[in-house]
Amino acid sequence: MRHDPVLRRAFMVGFVAPDALVAIALALQLWLMADLPAEVVTHWGSEGPDGYGPAWTYPVLTLAVGLGLPALMMAFTLPSIRRGERSPMLRLMPAIGVGFTALIATISTGSLLVQRGLEDGDQPSIGGVVVASYVVAVLIGLLGWAVQPRQELAQPSRQAVGPMPVAPSEKVVWLGRAEAGATLMAILIAVSIVLAGAAVWMWLAGDSVAAWILTGVVLLVALLTSASTVFRVRTDLDGLEARSALGWPRFSIPVEDIADVSVIDVSGLAEFGGWGIRFAPGATGIILRNGQALQVTRRSGRRFVITVDDPQTAASVLAAAAQKAAHADQD
Repeated sequence: MRHDPVLRRAFMVGFVAPDALVAIALALQLWLMADLPAEVVTHWGSEGPDGYGPAWTYPVLTLAVGLGLPALMMAFTLPSIRRGERSPMLRLMPAIGVGFTALIATISTGSLLVQRGLEDGDQPSIGGVVVASYVVAVLIGLLGWAVQPRQELAQPSRQAVGPMPVAPSEKVVWLGRAEAGATLMAILIAVSIVLAGAAVWMWLAGDSVAAWILTGVVLLVALLTSASTVFRVRTDLDGLEARSALGWPRFSIPVEDIADVSVIDVSGLAEFGGWGIRFAPGATGIILRNGQALQVTRRSGRRFVITVDDPQTAASVLAAAAQKAAHADQD
């Protein structure tokens, strides 16, 4: 880390700075404790305060959320930087993390500050604190971006693939699957469990509105996970088709539209900003893990990238299809 300014600055912005902001916020919140009412407002609705709890709720929130999300983001970002990957997204992630911490730290501390010296039953206003918190978060986030070195997206290593030998009377088909990696599936399962648990809690607590909302979110997450984590992939003399395990969404590229086929090493975070069905300038991707992927370049220049096992064979079939189609046009 000492000799890599990109890694060092990312670590300072994404880890050290959030720790410092949380430490300052916790110190201020603990200093305010003696001047707070027995119960403080913990939630404001459209008509004012509508939730109350002990004052220690805010330091716990600041510590858990203010450090938790940035740590999770950096757990994905730093390994990519260590591998030598570079992109504006890898510069953006630490900046978002420290900006988010600034938001949580400011809004939590400000929420206690406006309640300092109040008596039980008083109705503090939170509007100014919310506005100030977002302003601080944006400024801190921009500063986190500015202090990091510039990162240009490095082009992925590209492996040209020759066409598979195919006789004029032969037909050839390659069938494969694109599946999410273990880490991505673990995250999706964990999120689903947390959301499902929150929905059950709301049902048991009798809050039917929140319960229905959370139940809908759980079902939506389950649907999106099912539709975007497993794809059946087919390459043949007609072109490429990638179809979700649910049947939709479906992506297809006819052989007439194929300009080039290759195998590349892809980084989901650096090149596409994450994993799943992704869109980037000049490219569409089904990026379910890092590593080797099939890349098909259309005649328009737009790329389609999908992470599959044995992309070399899939690419050679498509190269043969494109070559055969080109010869048919010449004839």
